[in-house]
Amino acid sequence: MELTNCNKAEIYAVDGTPLCEAHVYWDSAGMYQLLEVPCSFELSDTGEHMAIFYDSTAGLVHCRCQLRPHGNEGDVKSCSFTITEVLETIQRRQDLKVPTNAEIEISAVQMASASAAPPPKGAFTAVTENLSAGGVYFVCQYALPVDSEVHFELKEGPKPIELTAVVLRQEELPPKKRLPRFGHGCRFINLKPAAESGLRSYIFRCQRDMRQRRQR
Repeated sequence: MELTNCNKAEIYAVDGTPLCEAHVYWDSAGMYQLLEVPCSFELSDTGEHMAIFYDSTAGLVHCRCQLRPHGNEGDVKSCSFTITEVLETIQRRQDLKVPTNAEIEISAVQMASASAAPPPKGAFTAVTENLSAGGVYFVCQYALPVDSEVHFELKEGPKPIELTAVVLRQEELPPKKRLPRFGHGCRFINLKPAAESGLRSYIFRCQRDMRQRRQR
């Protein structure tokens, strides 16, 4: 399989243990692709690893691959790779949705309707119920009108991911501990490449962890 629009990958041991992130690039002659990894990265005895490649055309490619040392330069070293088996490909237009239970702090809301009761000034807490690279469903005690915009950070990954979303639907839910609850289905907007990459990486790790739990 050829990854023509890929510049990022995550490398794992065959048991699914995360090892490092890698930069994907073409050699100087443009003939084949290499992985740039930290100097601390050590190949397995067999050279076999699991990898997730982020390709803007093919999507997320989860595969087995064979890595071979190619050279060292400063704090990084290069490996050539051969994909030996594609385990799963997730197209960008078919974003994977995973159940989550993460607290998020909504720092700003741009209300779409002046007639609706606004949330308090300053940040307030919401809880996500599911998440994809395209959007999020969260629950909070305030009813945010459709077309409102919310700004928040997702802090579940290695680095906080700053996100902006627009509310597509809102529903009233049964109260909990006598507090009102409202669910909001939202679509991400103005998603920067770094945020999208971090989001997809976090979602894929969630899916991998769920798969491993089911196999136990």
